[in-house]
Amino acid sequence: MPASPSRRFLVAIFAEEDDILSATRAATDAQFPVYDAFTPYAVHGLDVAQKLPRSKVTWIAFFGGLVGFLTASFLQTYTQGVTTGALSGWPLIIGGKPFLPWPAFVPVWFELTVLFAGLSAAGGMFIVNGLYPGKKPRLLIDGVTNDRFALAFDPQGSGFDEAKVRGLMAAHHVAEIAWVDEVATSMDGALRLFKRVALVCSGIVVIAVGIWAAVNAPHREPEAPVLAAAPKPIVLLTETELSAVAADAKLIAAGEAKFHTTCAVCHGEKAEGKVGPNLTDKFWIHGKGTLADIYATIAQGVLEKGMPSWALTLQPDELKALAIYIGTLRGRNVPGKEPQGNPVELPIATSPAAAATPTAP
Repeated sequence: MPASPSRRFLVAIFAEEDDILSATRAATDAQFPVYDAFTPYAVHGLDVAQKLPRSKVTWIAFFGGLVGFLTASFLQTYTQGVTTGALSGWPLIIGGKPFLPWPAFVPVWFELTVLFAGLSAAGGMFIVNGLYPGKKPRLLIDGVTNDRFALAFDPQGSGFDEAKVRGLMAAHHVAEIAWVDEVATSMDGALRLFKRVALVCSGIVVIAVGIWAAVNAPHREPEAPVLAAAPKPIVLLTETELSAVAADAKLIAAGEAKFHTTCAVCHGEKAEGKVGPNLTDKFWIHGKGTLADIYATIAQGVLEKGMPSWALTLQPDELKALAIYIGTLRGRNVPGKEPQGNPVELPIATSPAAAATPTAP
């Protein structure tokens, strides 16, 4: 491909931003063909002075934000369980919110709209201005965009008159004015086009891959809650079963030790009664004072009176030992708490511990 012919521009160079700003206003008012302005930093009002049209970047950012809003709407609607034949979401109710709770969509709408708009504005700026890594300046002017300001005029534009341009620039403190050749190569146009197409295509590919990944994500069924195992039923012993071991001295001793560690805090060290009733008199609140009644009361508890079900924390042998030991206390009438419940006819104790008075550990 043959190299494109080089163009020449008349370039006025200024040392101060106020000078280039006033010179640009005067040049556009005189309808001189201003090609472009070059500055080390953004000069406020210079675009207005050049009478440039509205930038395309604003529209690119607007449509980018619109794509972000629609993307957020699709993702949230999809994940809330709006399903079709090809899509399947996750129909979960979190915190009691209904399906498609649009007020909860607002933060995601905002975040993705701002994200897509910002990325689109940045990408659009590079595309519109033809900026890409490795790009060389079209006009090589010493000091320009470092600490000097330049205003280029196109001699091929209508209304160009070199003498008038030089005279006008001199009135605005021009530091230097000269002809500058444009740096042109045979591949400039093709390279710019390739870069723009590659950038647009890469963006489309990224968006397409993201949508495909969201649509084809594996469907996960909500896991069924793990139910706690039901407590084992409390097995009660009969009077016959308990009477058969009522004379076992080892069992009675074990029951006495367990009584002092678990029961004495409420019933007293001598079972005389404190928070709980006196266990040595002939008055009984629950049952008739039989071994089976004692075992049932210990095992099942009396929740309304504050007594827990000891079957949840003690082993069956410990429950049996407690019931047998408390059975040896019946009828001893240890002075203590006033009688509670109904009087009953207590059985005569025949165990080896029957003749002994309970003592503190």
